[in-house]
Amino acid sequence: MKTDRRDATKLARCHRAADLTAVWVPNEEHEALPDLVRAREAAKQDQLRARHRHEQIPVTPRPTSPCGAQGMDPRRYQDRVKEQVHFEWPAQEYTLLDYLHEVEPMADRIRRLEKAIKGYLSKRKKTWRSGG
Repeated sequence: MKTDRRDATKLARCHRAADLTAVWVPNEEHEALPDLVRAREAAKQDQLRARHRHEQIPVTPRPTSPCGAQGMDPRRYQDRVKEQVHFEWPAQEYTLLDYLHEVEPMADRIRRLEKAIKGYLSKRKKTWRSGG
């Protein structure tokens, strides 16, 4: 007996027994949102790696807010680092500034992607739910 015939027989039995579940295959437009979300996740990972490179520079003491470094807005923290942290050697100063300039655009990139996700969802809310 051929596999196709066996598969057809099995599908017919499952259909009669109501064991089949309807599925919806997303089209390319619906696949666009997960791509956008993956881009945001990649941007968040890039931002974290850039922050870790910046934090590896030995800065003592690190600027903190009254709430501690965790409670401070990243941009305010970077501004404080620029104002308060200075090195004896220009090469160290340049390295710190280079790492800070790498971190700054990451937040803008993430904000743009989040805005795009919200805009995509608000425009397609009805079609997204209905699957069409």
